[in-house]
Amino acid sequence: MRIEEYMRHRDIPSAVTATVSIGGRNAALVSDSEHRNTVLTAPSGVLRIPRAGEEQLAVTTSDGVLAVLALCPEEIPDDLGEGDILIKNGEASITLRSDGRIELLGRLIINGSELNGTQT
Repeated sequence: MRIEEYMRHRDIPSAVTATVSIGGRNAALVSDSEHRNTVLTAPSGVLRIPRAGEEQLAVTTSDGVLAVLALCPEEIPDDLGEGDILIKNGEASITLRSDGRIELLGRLIINGSELNGTQT
């Protein structure tokens, strides 16, 4: 279940879907009003800066701080298994498989040089 679905099913009034009005490190969100100085949250080891125009889940904490949680904008791929992690941004993606495989899609540039992969 996606985070926003979980929150909706729990009827938590402090959780709303909002649109990023100002992207970047100091993102602002618009739901019923504009909220600035939001706190960016993400799973451990993942850093993502919100982009203007996309939807995010905004949760107000007990001390009144507005936290921004990323929404999953697309369906979960059928081949994503238990323990697998998918990081996707635009046309690029990294899939960390629980069996130890790492799958990269997109242009791979290492130290300024592009590595052209081949299918096996």
